[in-house]
Amino acid sequence: MNGGMADDLVLAFVSMQNSPRTRGMYASDLRDLASFAQAHVRGPLHGMQESDALAWRRGLEERGLSPVTIARKLAVARGFFSYVMDLDVPPSGIAPRNPFRRVHPPRFDRSVGKTPCPGSAEVVKLLGSMSPRSRRGRRDLLIALLLFNQGLRVSEVARLERSNVLRSGKRTYLALVGKGGSEVRSVLQDEVAALLDKHLRCLDAESRYLFSRLTSDKAAECPITPRAIHANLKRYAARAGLDPTFIRPHSGRVYFITQSYLKTRDLERVARAVGHRELATTRRYLRLGSALEDHPASLIELLPRRKRT
Repeated sequence: MNGGMADDLVLAFVSMQNSPRTRGMYASDLRDLASFAQAHVRGPLHGMQESDALAWRRGLEERGLSPVTIARKLAVARGFFSYVMDLDVPPSGIAPRNPFRRVHPPRFDRSVGKTPCPGSAEVVKLLGSMSPRSRRGRRDLLIALLLFNQGLRVSEVARLERSNVLRSGKRTYLALVGKGGSEVRSVLQDEVAALLDKHLRCLDAESRYLFSRLTSDKAAECPITPRAIHANLKRYAARAGLDPTFIRPHSGRVYFITQSYLKTRDLERVARAVGHRELATTRRYLRLGSALEDHPASLIELLPRRKRT
């Protein structure tokens, strides 16, 4: 990057993020910003001014990046400068105000997002293509249920361990740490808990991970990868006669959050269930625009109801 203090500041900011994937994304975005600063700004990265931030935004658009990507990069840059300015001893030469505070992201339809929400009929068909009679089918069905019925991230499901499965009375739940460091307790429905119990009984007593790669070498136990989970879901979607492109990494989470909100009308309750600290984060997963049953016109009755004969 710019070397010295700038590298240290970026490293400290990135290391605060809980998810390895998020750390990689933040590091990549800040490397991009640092390269721009090195070529166009006289001084270190933290010496950028608002005019420099606006120039970087224009450069991102000229490179043909999508509005969603540009918005993310600007958010990471804004967060980085907020972090630097909040230090007990901010570095010398930093602007008195966050240079990205008035740099607005391009407009895009946030109600749709990059991941469309599958319909309930599609999800039922997808799950129906997985047979719980075989070990592999039971594993894949349980994974799909944890995604669509519990709203876990694919990366969270891939890393689940036996120690994450806890019980309180008759309730079985998964205890894990969310992306932002918050504690998540995902309570399983009785049917899902029963399927999990059957899955656990078939595992080797010394198995650490809930979902390992199915290999003959038990000594080389490795957790299933998020990529493998995604590929398996696409394969089952094709088997169910569905378009495999409707399966995205966040399809299950988008479906769970949207359906949970439609049933509870309590965004805070849904946010707690998926480990979001900010309600704004949960709102980004809602796909109410495609939920026909949620249209307010269905609540208005101007014409008299027809009498049944």
